[in-house]
Amino acid sequence: MEMLSSKRETEFESREILSNKREMEFESREILSNTKEMSS
Repeated sequence: MEMLSSKRETEFESREILSNKREMEFESREILSNTKEMSS
């Protein structure tokens, strides 16, 4: 049983990491578009 629950936890963590990565990508994209607007 312990093994299963820990596996689930790691899956959840990796999912969280993935969503965080996506958020960071989105933010960096926003920053990029913002700098483009500033320079033009």
